[in-house]
Amino acid sequence: PPRTPAARVPHVPGLGLPASFHDLQHGPAFLPLDERVTWLSDEHAIPSAYASAIVREHETHRIAHS
Repeated sequence: PPRTPAARVPHVPGLGLPASFHDLQHGPAFLPLDERVTWLSDEHAIPSAYASAIVREHETHRIAHS
């Protein structure tokens, strides 16, 4: 089955998709997508490629449920 880019992000203790989505929903949502990637990467000390996949997945879910 096809996997989303976020599904390929290695497990980071305390940072699953639900926790990441929560942080993004309660974080700086007013920032442009690329700035949210930087924020998430800095906030959790994860590579920007992982943060980008998570932010993009969050956007997909947010749009689908709005």
